[in-house]
Amino acid sequence: MRLATSPRHLSAGEFFGRVEARASFGCADISFLGNAPEVELHEHAVDHFVLLLTGAYATDAYGADGVVEAGAALHNPAGTRHADAFSRPSGMLMTLTPSAAFATSARLPDRGARVLGSIASARLGEIACEARAPDALSAFTIEASLLELHARHTHSERTPPRWLARARARLDEACEEAASVAALARECGVHPVYFARAFRTHTGATPGAYQRRVRARRAAALLARTQTPIAEIALACGFADQAAFTKSFSRVARLAPAAFRHKWRV
Repeated sequence: MRLATSPRHLSAGEFFGRVEARASFGCADISFLGNAPEVELHEHAVDHFVLLLTGAYATDAYGADGVVEAGAALHNPAGTRHADAFSRPSGMLMTLTPSAAFATSARLPDRGARVLGSIASARLGEIACEARAPDALSAFTIEASLLELHARHTHSERTPPRWLARARARLDEACEEAASVAALARECGVHPVYFARAFRTHTGATPGAYQRRVRARRAAALLARTQTPIAEIALACGFADQAAFTKSFSRVARLAPAAFRHKWRV
């Protein structure tokens, strides 16, 4: 690994590697990067996460043993200096840079660059899936998963908190409205990080994934029991258009709306 005498300074959103795709979701900017030549010593202007998707990656990040394999997740606080490179060809990674507003409201403790545990890897994996095939609720889902990365310990409260019923009712009754974790947490009087973590613990899903299922159930009933045009069902269930509805509904039902109606028409 080649070391420079002084680190190269990378601005927000700037990374080494071949850019395969980029997307912005309000709370974070996400990039998918392909293999790159050996990476020189550098530092980033802003805090970010890295998830190794394929291949193996040699890094001198704090907490790494030198080489990390696919599925490894790292957190690099702003100003962290490191040098790294893919140790095999055809590697790919995802970088996630929280927005300035998000970083201000939910900040990870700065323990230096480090390899994160399996729960963080799973959350970043969920985010990668959402970013690769986004729908109308991906930003909502990514916001919750990102907030969970900022939780300092695993939620262990066995009894559902009182505010959970209110939050679920809000998503059930107004499933066609766009929501945010921050707004729901504010309504419930709790911190967004605690809200995101506890909501998953007691429902098995992020609020965004929960709302996606609620919308899909409502749409499924309309598809099976009425002759309402699919475009109108899309609007009634909170989607901007039929294409957005088809993408989201198919993720839950494993069938496109027209195919679902044909199969389950009452």
